[in-house]
Amino acid sequence: MRLVRASGDVATGHCGQGENDNEACLTQRQDLPGPFDPEIRRLSLQAHEGLRPALDGSQPLFSMEYPCHAPSGRRWLRMTAMPVPGGAFGAVIRHIEITPWVRKTPRT
Repeated sequence: MRLVRASGDVATGHCGQGENDNEACLTQRQDLPGPFDPEIRRLSLQAHEGLRPALDGSQPLFSMEYPCHAPSGRRWLRMTAMPVPGGAFGAVIRHIEITPWVRKTPRT
């Protein structure tokens, strides 16, 4: 939630433990400030497609990096998803900030 609030997202009801990240990837949030960004939509669809196999257990791990810029500055996150052990439908999804690593790594 700290990262969500820092990004300027005041509608935090769609985030947190027990929320559906996969559904959030498909929802175009009309209530968020700022113009619609096609790159964000592309990344959201990429996340949705990657989460599906982790949710049904057919893939042991999904990971992707994405920008999540805030009013205070540019930053990047890495999302990882691993299936819930024991064959239950679901995944453990984690978002961690990787901004220092991204800033030190040359990009082409």
